[in-house]
Amino acid sequence: MNTTRPPSSQPETTYTIARGGSICFYTPPLSAGSIESGTWTLYLWASTVSSVKISKLTVSIHVVSSDGTIEKALIGSVTDITIDYGYSERIIQISGNKAIIESTDRIRLTLYAQTGATDPKGMSFYYDGYGTYETLYHETRLQLP
Repeated sequence: MNTTRPPSSQPETTYTIARGGSICFYTPPLSAGSIESGTWTLYLWASTVSSVKISKLTVSIHVVSSDGTIEKALIGSVTDITIDYGYSERIIQISGNKAIIESTDRIRLTLYAQTGATDPKGMSFYYDGYGTYETLYHETRLQLP
């Protein structure tokens, strides 16, 4: 998932997260430094898979080691985001803590489809391109504070 705009010729991709499942996105390796506290914003084109059902989403942002195996810091997390049927742009705000970045660390964004939702098939979302839902300035993306 991009933190900047994807190339204009790149078609959007769809992905389905099964109920109880998750997907992670990673930045490229970062330079040493810090990230100040503030509000992160996730713009997400999402829908439940089944009509008349809902999904519940948890979003978390971590600093992780370069290979993604070690969680170094929780930047922020938000839970119980209701995703209903019909693709629309969801604007999700995550309160973020200050974090220290060591050389080659990465930021990991995790989307988790909670088990307590009514749609047994989970939720789908579009990302990383342009097409039916994602248009210029309305891309699925993570915006830093």
